Amino acid sequence: MNSVRWRKVDLHIHSDASHDCSVSVNDLVNEIIAKKINLFSVTDHNNVDNVDAIRAVVEQKKADGIEIEFLPGIELRTDRGKDGVAVHLLIIFPEHFTKEMIMDKFLSRDGIRLTRTHLIEKGKDKAPGETDERKLYDKGCEHEYVNFDKAIEEAVKLGAISIAAHPKSHAGIERELDYMQHTSNTFNELLINSVMSINIMELPKNYEKANVGREFYLNDSGKFIKQMPSILSSDSHKLSSIGTFFTFIKMDTLNFEGLKQILFEPKLRININENAPPTPTYPYISSIKTDGGYYNDDLFELSHELNTIIGGRGSGKSTIVDLLKFTFNKYDQSSTDYQDFLDRIYHLLRFNNSVEVSITQGARTHKIKRICNITSKKERNGQIYIDNSEIPDYKGLDVELYSQGNLKMITKRAYEQLKLVDDIGNLHGIHKKIAAFKEKLISNAKLQLEMLELIKDDLQVAGEKAALQRSIKEKEDILTDDKIQKFNELQEDKNFYDLIQGNLKNLDGVFKEQIDVARRFLSISFPDRKSEFIENLSEDLVKFREEMLYKLSDLRFVVQDYSKKLTNSNIKGDKWIDYYEVKRIEYLNYLKENNLENVADVTNQLKEQKDKLLHIDNNVLPKIESRLEELLKLQVIRDALLNNYEKFIRRLKERRKETCSIITDNQDIRMYISDKQDTKEFAKHLNDVISGLNIKLKDVSQVIINNIDSLSDFKKCIKNQDMKVLEKKYLLTPDAAGKLLSKYGSDISVSNYGLTAISEELFNLDLLFFEDIIEIEILDSNDNKFKKFSRFSPGQQCAYLLSILLNANSNPLIIDQPEDELDWNYIESFIQKLRSCKTDNEGNGRQFVFVTHNQNITVLADSENIVKATNIPTSDENPLPTGKIEAKGGLERDNVKAAVLSLEGGRDAFTMRKSKYGLK
Repeated sequence: MNSVRWRKVDLHIHSDASHDCSVSVNDLVNEIIAKKINLFSVTDHNNVDNVDAIRAVVEQKKADGIEIEFLPGIELRTDRGKDGVAVHLLIIFPEHFTKEMIMDKFLSRDGIRLTRTHLIEKGKDKAPGETDERKLYDKGCEHEYVNFDKAIEEAVKLGAISIAAHPKSHAGIERELDYMQHTSNTFNELLINSVMSINIMELPKNYEKANVGREFYLNDSGKFIKQMPSILSSDSHKLSSIGTFFTFIKMDTLNFEGLKQILFEPKLRININENAPPTPTYPYISSIKTDGGYYNDDLFELSHELNTIIGGRGSGKSTIVDLLKFTFNKYDQSSTDYQDFLDRIYHLLRFNNSVEVSITQGARTHKIKRICNITSKKERNGQIYIDNSEIPDYKGLDVELYSQGNLKMITKRAYEQLKLVDDIGNLHGIHKKIAAFKEKLISNAKLQLEMLELIKDDLQVAGEKAALQRSIKEKEDILTDDKIQKFNELQEDKNFYDLIQGNLKNLDGVFKEQIDVARRFLSISFPDRKSEFIENLSEDLVKFREEMLYKLSDLRFVVQDYSKKLTNSNIKGDKWIDYYEVKRIEYLNYLKENNLENVADVTNQLKEQKDKLLHIDNNVLPKIESRLEELLKLQVIRDALLNNYEKFIRRLKERRKETCSIITDNQDIRMYISDKQDTKEFAKHLNDVISGLNIKLKDVSQVIINNIDSLSDFKKCIKNQDMKVLEKKYLLTPDAAGKLLSKYGSDISVSNYGLTAISEELFNLDLLFFEDIIEIEILDSNDNKFKKFSRFSPGQQCAYLLSILLNANSNPLIIDQPEDELDWNYIESFIQKLRSCKTDNEGNGRQFVFVTHNQNITVLADSENIVKATNIPTSDENPLPTGKIEAKGGLERDNVKAAVLSLEGGRDAFTMRKSKYGLK
């Protein structure tokens, strides 16, 4: 993968070319590999004798697939120092430098003069009488000094890197910086200039002290001369000490160019730790791949930190945002650009092709694949697109994605600001829970309304029971005469007799109908052809039909027999029905003789009402009883669903407050939930309910909203049908309150059955809640006062929103051309904030994917992965628009650097970076 990542580096190692070391080249390289060091330099004292031999071994190891690189180096004794102790200096050369090149272009220069001849002569001075050339050469290497300034000057000419070796030791340059004891300003300036010319400081061989030293050299406190990168190395002279101390350096290309990036990024590219920097704890997009379409089979590999997709206009760089937008379903069907987006995906991905996004978190990588099922058709208004693409399972993963212009939209719309808080707080899971419970509540309401419709007529009849019972009692009180009471008792018997006979008659009709049906379906006309099978089938069917008709007739006979038995039932030797008729005539004569004929009407009415009551108890109520039980269960379920629905709404509001509080920790921004609440949806609901009620009070909905403290209190008042509260608390007239309650109530009262009111209006009211309103205040640097967000320019607003987004949560953040909406005065502070939001020492942070044509973001924010996209013009062989990845990786790659430089502002960005660190 071409992207910046951590490599293990040791730039100060000695071999047997040093007078004080006996480690052979082969042993040294093998130990480097064993200690898993990726980049190393051998810096023998005053010589580069082993450079070519080490290069040969390393090239063989690389050919075997081992990730390793060697940089030629040397450790110089310079003419700087105190008390006769020389300051040591490391010079590190590019990997292609050979021993001959270094000898010719560096060691033979005036002021350095580390040729073999010269060193042997120096050895003779130090060891008179010694004749062994090797020993004389080693003695010369041990004692020869080079001119400090000349060594730095020549290193700069060759593009080499200079490192102050062990600067805090007795042979280190920091002893030179104790210049407070000196009086000469010229001397002070020379010392400072010497340090200023050095590229890197070496740290003491102790991780705790090394990190303290690193912070000192980074010069955030202003106590050092300038900001400088610093590294930890082993300064190994023995095989066992190789790799005991090292530095993790973030680089893409494992070479000198990769190492050079620490000169520009001493904070971001260096990690001083015994253990490798932690893998990110947050989820990140590791790759994007399309199967067909504009980027057919191109693989976008992404870093877990900053990725910048660059390219000129029309290069297809924004296509990557569209692909992610499609994969994660981040487009709103109600938006004005919905059709435009589908049009782009339809032509860029094309039907039945797919995009696959790999998201890595820890040791696991999830693949999320979405297939394009977008079709088009022509209508009068033009071409329209229909999206039937199946939404994949995101496995709880999510991204934050902002297309071009989204940030400005957030600055203008309250809803978008609220969504921003939800995105920052990673509250999508709570929203899904709320939506799920809302769907269940809607489904529950639909079932209750459908079930109520099924038993509506029966409930209406059953609802008359109480009134019937009262009326019957009143009539029974009238009919207190003993003979009348006795006949009424007899009449009750007759009612039961009639009820049973009626039900038996209905049952007889059922069996008669079944006999007719059986006869019709079992009377089969067979063909004249008389096969053995047909003859057997005909005989069996005749027998079966006769048996079936016999059994059904027998059941009908049983019913008819019982009906006859009931008719012939007797009392005192006579048929009961005849007995009843005699008593009825006697009763009518008695009424006539005693002038009680009008009682007959009451008696008839009483009979009708008792018949009706009997029908309700024996037919209607049993019929609706099971339905009522189901309704009661549905209402119990609804209560539980409502509790959960409201619980998650409360949780959403609490988490929003917490999120705003975290954002407000940023000293420049205050974000909080307003005391006011969004009542638009509630007002719309009230207007729909009130519509057509002919209420005289004007603007009833506004009157209620003006006087409402709590929506839950209003719901409670409506459910309890509390007119007094409506009139008093919400200032409604009795007419308005009554009509409003009637609209929310059920058409048929169900309270007698232990049920709450069932109405569509009431169910819709249950779903409503007051949405939050976000307030944003920004610290005005002019007077150091917080002011309303709306008082700042759109560019300033976007800059502040971006600063909020950068470390808002841990989901991948994708933004298309953020610089288009930024106030340029804030671009530098944005880049600084972006740099500080990268992965920390605990693995916390978030991934950034920016589509940009602003090279300041790419270069100054030190993008770990740069992808240059380009468009391939159509041709006869390639009739469809296509794109490709022209270059990818870190800034140290030549083709990536060339791609950045080719874009507008690219060269300026590199110049700014060099200027920032005082590099020429």
